[in-house]
Amino acid sequence: MMTTRRFYVDKRFPVRNGLRVLSIHPLERDMDKDRLECLWACGDANAGNTLAYGIQNDWFEDRNYVRATAIQQLLANRGDVLAMNNLAFSYIYGIGTRKNLRLAMLWLGKAAAAGFHSSITNYAYETLIVGNPYGDIELAKLYLMESIKHGYDDEWKSLYTLM
Repeated sequence: MMTTRRFYVDKRFPVRNGLRVLSIHPLERDMDKDRLECLWACGDANAGNTLAYGIQNDWFEDRNYVRATAIQQLLANRGDVLAMNNLAFSYIYGIGTRKNLRLAMLWLGKAAAAGFHSSITNYAYETLIVGNPYGDIELAKLYLMESIKHGYDDEWKSLYTLM
């Protein structure tokens, strides 16, 4: 029996075949892996994101990081911004793939351009603080100003004054 507590209709995700998909919350840690596998096999992008994130963060005994990165790559290629953001960090830290800062910034840039706030902040951080050579400094400053303008991340305001 499914509980309604764990499921909701998420209006941020696109309509598929004329219907919004019943999705699990992207970071629903207490979901069991078999249910996630089943939902992912049925094409639920949220289940795929949660499954990949869970594998990479040791929620399950399955530690197949290569598979997790492959799931993220598939979803990112389909335009899923959460997967793009998480795939970028797979490339930054070499989780399930080789480290590749150029590809990391490419995926962060795509997700940021799509308006995904975490990626906007992460792009600015990776470029301005970490000093990733593949980040565009002017674009990172623009993203930083957008975050401040929309009231996100008060700590960024003090960072911007240092630049």
